Amino acid sequence: MKTISVVIPTFHRYEALENTVQDLCRQTVPPRQIIVVDNTRKPERIRPSYLVSSESTECLYVSSSCEGKVNVARNEGLKMVTADYVILFDDDMSLPGDCLEKFLEVHAEGWDAVTGTIIEQGVLLENRRNGDRPLWSVLRHWHGASRGHTIAVPSCFVSMRTEMIRELGYLDEAFIYNYDDYDLGYRVWQAGFTLIHDPRVSCHHLKLPSGGSRKELTGTKRRLNKYTAKYYFLAKHFSRRAVVVEFVSDLLLAAWDLKWNVPKAVRELASAARGLKRSTTYSQVLPR
Repeated sequence: MKTISVVIPTFHRYEALENTVQDLCRQTVPPRQIIVVDNTRKPERIRPSYLVSSESTECLYVSSSCEGKVNVARNEGLKMVTADYVILFDDDMSLPGDCLEKFLEVHAEGWDAVTGTIIEQGVLLENRRNGDRPLWSVLRHWHGASRGHTIAVPSCFVSMRTEMIRELGYLDEAFIYNYDDYDLGYRVWQAGFTLIHDPRVSCHHLKLPSGGSRKELTGTKRRLNKYTAKYYFLAKHFSRRAVVVEFVSDLLLAAWDLKWNVPKAVRELASAARGLKRSTTYSQVLPR
C-alpha cells in the first residue's frame, strides 16, 4: 500500500496544533510521518509534548531557520518526507477519521495532486467567487462541490506525489502568506501534472483569529503584502506588462469601490503603489 506523510507549519498555535495532531493519530490509515515545522518566534518555541512517535507514525519536530515564513517552513518539512505522497495541512484543521484514506483512494486513480472540500467558519470555501476579476476567477476556480480538474490549490489542504513536488523544485519561498497557493497550483498545471478537486476528501479549516501568519500580517502590512505578492506572481509567470495592467486595474477598482471613503481609498492606492515597487525585490528579502 502506498504511504503518506503530513507536513504542518506552525506559528504560535501549539494548542490548535495538538487537536490537528490528535486527528491525524486517529486516522483509519495512519500517516508514515507527521512533520511539524515550527516558525514561531525563536525565543518562544517549544517542542510539543504531544508530538510522540508510535509504531505506525514517526513524529518529527523541526525548528525552522526562519520566523513566520510559511513556505520556508513547508520546504524544510517537505525535504524530510519519506512517503510516496505528502499532504500540506495548516495547524488549525479538523479532520474526519478517513481523511488520509480518502486522499490515497483518489491518488490511486492516477492523480499527481489532490484537493477537496474545505469548510471555513461554517462556509463552503468553494462557494466563494471573484467574478469581476477574470484572471483570478480562473486561477481560483473551485468547481463548487463537484469533482473536476482544477488549478486552485489551497496550500493548507493538498496532497501531492512526493516526487512531483521535488521535480517542481519545492515551493517558492518568496511567498509569506498571500498568493502562495496561486503559485503552487499554476506551477503544477504549467508542468503538465494532473490535479483533481474531489469532494470525497474534506476537512474543516478553523481559521482561528489568533496565531498563524495573520498574527504578523495585519492592517497596512497585510494589504502591502497582498499587493506585493500578487505583482510578484504576475511578473514571475506572465510579464511586466501584465503587472502594469493589474496595477492600473487595482487603482481603478479601488477608486470606484471606495469613492465614498476617500481616506480609505488613498490608503489602498498607496499600498498598491508600494506593493508594485517592492514586488521586484520580493524574492530577495528572506532573512535566514
